[in-house]
Amino acid sequence: FILNPQVYNAHRAIYCDATSEAIAAGHQAEGVHIVHPNLVEVIRGIELSTLRKEAGLHVTKGHISAHQFGVLLERRFHATVEGTLIFKDSGSVMDFVGIRMRLAESHNNNVYGVHIRTQPSASGAARGMVISDTERANIFGNNIWFPEGDTTGVGITLTSTCTGSLVHGNLR
Repeated sequence: FILNPQVYNAHRAIYCDATSEAIAAGHQAEGVHIVHPNLVEVIRGIELSTLRKEAGLHVTKGHISAHQFGVLLERRFHATVEGTLIFKDSGSVMDFVGIRMRLAESHNNNVYGVHIRTQPSASGAARGMVISDTERANIFGNNIWFPEGDTTGVGITLTSTCTGSLVHGNLR
């Protein structure tokens, strides 16, 4: 468990990465539960990337103010992001994705009750969620908001490599 983490002005706030098979064996991030994250002006909020698939991430409540990614999940299964506010920080000039799930063997991930927004003074492209190489993702009851008049923001992108996913009841 990570309870009430507060991270300000960091490149990566909560980060797990394994860049080689040798490192991957001792660098795991399974069963992570992050409660009430308060991540402010970070480049990447939560980033869990490994060379082999790993189980379990649960992000509950809190807020993530990021420049590039709110939550980046690679090779995760049974991950859940719920009731979290994720927004593109007002000073951001980077392209932004609120939640990004990707890479083979990602499955059974859930995103619900999440609010993703772009601050009016931010620039660069913005996408609420991008889901690729993922099976059986459930994306429901989320609210994605871009500033008034911004017709370029994309709410949810599912690539052709997604299978068996359910996307419903989301607002843009």
